[in-house]
Parts: sequence; structure tokens; C-alpha cells
Amino acid sequence: MVTSGEHCNVATMSFSPPAKFNFFTDIVVPLSSNRGGMTALTAFDEFGAKRRFSFSEIAELGYTAGNALAAAGAGPSKVVMTLQGSTPEWIAAMLGAWRIGAVVLPCSEMLRAKDLEQRLRLAQPAVVVVAERDRQELEAALGMCDEKPTLVEAVTSWPQGTNEPDVKTVATAAEDPSLIIFTSGTTAEPRPAVHLQRYLWGQW
Repeated sequence: MVTSGEHCNVATMSFSPPAKFNFFTDIVVPLSSNRGGMTALTAFDEFGAKRRFSFSEIAELGYTAGNALAAAGAGPSKVVMTLQGSTPEWIAAMLGAWRIGAVVLPCSEMLRAKDLEQRLRLAQPAVVVVAERDRQELEAALGMCDEKPTLVEAVTSWPQGTNEPDVKTVATAAEDPSLIIFTSGTTAEPRPAVHLQRYLWGQW
């Protein structure tokens, strides 16, 4: 389970997004500057062990995750699929993807191979961030696909000081895609619904 820390002061925010912005640099980075050592995220694993992340640490994860994802082939408007549960690693992957202008497709760990195959086929992700416990199900789904994305292990400490380039942040437009969520499939086959960058701005 992941819980968030203090939110932005909405009194100082505009609810109309600018024509060009980046969720990471315009929201996350200022928070890391203003509230660096304060708790941004507290996570509990299945055994009750607690991990705490400051605003500065979250920003650092976003920087390094973005570099690693770009090195794996992600970039502006390309889809990054995540299969790893609600964890700090998931937060890092999403922030890193949005920093470089990529589109995030989060997937539940309850999905089976046929469900994952549908998402892979329809969304055509360039990169899949996957937890080790979910790799077997993903590999079964990939066996049904012609196009194979690059797989990246879900980690908290993304590679630093290695060969990943220091990727520049991408200024996204309010109407650019940011997130793909599949419908539940209760009454029909699940379908992808695209949320725009303005959706991220509206969450703060």
C-alpha cells in the first residue's frame, strides 16, 4: 500500500493548464525544492515493513527512471506499460515516463496472459516495466504477440552514473496523451481510454 504525503497548496495553483508544461518539472521538482526532506510517500509491504521517501528522493527517482526508460526505447508519445502493483517502483516508473513525454499504461497484477496480450496488441508499448513476480505471466502474453517491447525490471534504485543518457525533460501540450486506462470489461471487451496531459494537471 502506498500513501501520499502533503499535497500542493491549491490556493497557489491554476486549474487551467498552460499550453506547454511537464508534470514532473512543473509539479514534482518545485515540491522537491520547497519540501525536500519532508515525507512525500510512505509505503508498506506485505509484511508490514515501512519505507519512507522524501520529496527530494521522489524527484531523484523520476530523473533516473526517465533516463533508464529512454535508454530502453521510451520517449515522447511512446507507451510505457507497467506491471508491478501499487509500489514506490511504480511511482518512479510513471514519473520517469512523464518526464520524457511518454504515455503510461498501468496494468493490474490480477491480469492474466490473455488480458495482457490484448493490452500489448492494442497499445503497442515500447517498454514494459515488470516486477519479477509478474514476469512469467507477461512472458506468456508476449508469446502470443508479434511485436516485442523492451522489458525493464521494476526497481527502486534506478541506474545512476551508468551509460543512460541524461535525457532532457519534454514539454508536453495539454492535449498530448499521458495515460491509458482500459475499461473493466464488465459488459464488453475492455477498451483503452486515453487521458490527456491536462488530466495530470487537474490532479493537483
